[in-house]
Amino acid sequence: MVIRRTQLALAIAILAGVGHAQTAYLNTQSAFPGETVTLYATSTSALGVIVKRSYSFSENKEVLRAALPAQSQTSPNRLTGSYAWAPTSPQLDIQDAITLEAWVRPTMGSDFQGIVTKYGVPGDASYMIYLLPTNQVSFYLGETGTFNVENRLATSPIPLNNWTHIVATWDGQTKKVYLNGKLDVSRAWTGPIYRNSEPVRVASYGVGQGQPGEYFTGHVDSPAIYNRALTRAEIEQRYAEKADYTAANPGVLNGCVAQWNFGEEEGRVLRDVSGNGHDLTLVNNATRGVSGPSPRLTKNGSHSIRFAADDLFELNWEPSWSFTVPQTWDAGFYFVELMGTRLPFVVKPRPADRAKTAVLVATATWVAYNSWSGNSLYNSHEDGTIAYYVGLQQPNPGSAPGSTTGSIQHLTDAERYLYWWLWREGYEFDLYTDFDLHRDPTLLDGYDVLMLNGHSEYWSHEMIDHVEAFQDAGGSLVNLSGNTMWSLVSFNPDFTVMEGRKHPHGSGTIPASERWHSTAGAPLGGTMRCIGRPEHEVIGTGYGIGGGGARGWGVVTDPTHWVYAGTGVKKGDEFGKNGLNGGIMMGYEVDVIDPQWTPSNVEVIGIGRYPTPTFQLGITNCQSRTSWSTLEGGEIIYYDHPGGGGVFGIASVTVSGTLLTDAVASKMVSNVLDRFLDKGACAPRNGSGVNVLGYECATAPVLGTTWSSTVVTTPQTISTLIALAATPAQTPLLGGEILIGLAPPPLVQSSNGSHAVPIPNLPSLAGARLYAQGFRVEQPGGIVMMNAQDLTLGP
Repeated sequence: MVIRRTQLALAIAILAGVGHAQTAYLNTQSAFPGETVTLYATSTSALGVIVKRSYSFSENKEVLRAALPAQSQTSPNRLTGSYAWAPTSPQLDIQDAITLEAWVRPTMGSDFQGIVTKYGVPGDASYMIYLLPTNQVSFYLGETGTFNVENRLATSPIPLNNWTHIVATWDGQTKKVYLNGKLDVSRAWTGPIYRNSEPVRVASYGVGQGQPGEYFTGHVDSPAIYNRALTRAEIEQRYAEKADYTAANPGVLNGCVAQWNFGEEEGRVLRDVSGNGHDLTLVNNATRGVSGPSPRLTKNGSHSIRFAADDLFELNWEPSWSFTVPQTWDAGFYFVELMGTRLPFVVKPRPADRAKTAVLVATATWVAYNSWSGNSLYNSHEDGTIAYYVGLQQPNPGSAPGSTTGSIQHLTDAERYLYWWLWREGYEFDLYTDFDLHRDPTLLDGYDVLMLNGHSEYWSHEMIDHVEAFQDAGGSLVNLSGNTMWSLVSFNPDFTVMEGRKHPHGSGTIPASERWHSTAGAPLGGTMRCIGRPEHEVIGTGYGIGGGGARGWGVVTDPTHWVYAGTGVKKGDEFGKNGLNGGIMMGYEVDVIDPQWTPSNVEVIGIGRYPTPTFQLGITNCQSRTSWSTLEGGEIIYYDHPGGGGVFGIASVTVSGTLLTDAVASKMVSNVLDRFLDKGACAPRNGSGVNVLGYECATAPVLGTTWSSTVVTTPQTISTLIALAATPAQTPLLGGEILIGLAPPPLVQSSNGSHAVPIPNLPSLAGARLYAQGFRVEQPGGIVMMNAQDLTLGP
């Protein structure tokens, strides 16, 4: 009985600091000044560590330096593999009669695999049921601590990928093993059973020096230990019950020492329902929320746990170094540099120094693609089952920021172009991670603009809730991300594991009974549009072009739109043909509008064009995917949000790299930010959510100056106002009106057309709110405002 080669190879690789592209990680990816950042690293030689503030790919300022001694971070008890254990007790030191029970669904053979064990070698061979490499169930009882092959009783082989009910009994005279309620094999044995100090383990057994090994790969449900031999009738009863136990009906028989029904949806503790306190502790985050032998297949149906020999979530590395973020550090993008790699993190702003623009760092996507441990949301386990979990506390080579531009990037470096451009153009901004947004419902309070960027693919319900609240409160959103808000993720209570159950899934089909997440509340997993939260309702578009292969640029469809102001473009002009991220604007993955979900007031002002066919994705029934070739797709959009802000989107993974090299793309985003931030142009505010395209203002209001604005009456304006006035209402007001404060009555009223309004130079008005409206309809229920604007008077 030996440790699996895959486990041993991984342990050796971690110990040597080789075999993985990265052998270090940070405890967090964001910190406020005054908070501590901790580094975990493994290396057989001393390390030099540098912390840098990054402004661009080539401009990085060193802010901290340290030297660390060599530190190898592994030991035998940190091998890969999930299992559960409970400490020994007098009740578990059974000597005279015993029953070991479990439902199992093995998914891999050709190895020794522990099921229910109190066993360790050398010297602690007591009792266990386990699988032999031949897929036979072996029932072992030892009268001494030395393993004796003659003491094991092997059954007929059991099938892979099917449930088998195993009950092994010894009444003091005869060992028996029942499979699916029927006696399979028996043999005399007189005992007594040897007592040892080993813990009870489920899905593993001891391989020496108190360490676990020989992990089970597959499902286990309702394991139990009795201090007597169950009768044939009881065993038949247990088989007929199919482990369909509940809190009200735990299925515990007399003589039960320990039984674990795995009814918990999350957490590391698996409760002993016998009442004897032998709770199991789950190690390496085996997969929860998977179906059991019970026929109940809803999210509240029978629970089992899927263990895997290649699960790796708890590295248990010791801290190598830590530092407290100084109060003097500015908010922005930083990285720790060591061993030829970089570990990114962001410094969040001090409360008094917050900007008006927040930029979301797509850390959930970085994690989803992390296959350092062998599993990501894009991988499968050794047995072919789809991985649902990724560890948050482990190295992540794919998130390492680079130092050069050129080839297409879709993770960290896809986002850094925007930071570079914002810094170059003088826009103040704050960075927050997906995890910050998930945990803090007040994070966006006080911000005018939220920017999405790069490949912001994976979102939790909480993240979307907080963005929707921000929009409802008047916040504006700029989406420069492709494949945005595509699929649901959730997090375990201690925030060490991210879960995603993508459906449909590129690696295979997720069973219908396993689509619910194992976190509290068990949310239904899958793509947002297929679980009742289409991303289009938040950002206007959803993933549709590319699959990693899109390479195109933008085409102007509405050059009169204010987003193009100052660009000089004409209809049909192409732009975004050069960029630092792969050389193109509409690249890697691109989002499209969908009539089923996109808001009806979306204005399409441009579209993507591709010189060679790329594919467009369709999800028609949320069970399967279709696709077709296209040369055009990926709309550039703007629309007014009912909350009062706006939404602008060039939804492509590579667009931010174009801002630094393409004048049209750069000017477009500047126009949008200026309007949303009340810089230069005035930001529209539509209380009614109706965009009548009739109000523009050319300059921001300043005391002692003349404020210029234009009110344009268009056919759309008239038709909208007439429709609103059809119900009992006063005659619509077609004109411009400026109110400084709410009382006394407005200081200035102006008529239709262009006008210039002198703003009095009165110190008492400094900082006052100025409310300008283009058109209104006074109805019995109140005044409906259109194209209105909230502004603040400058000094």
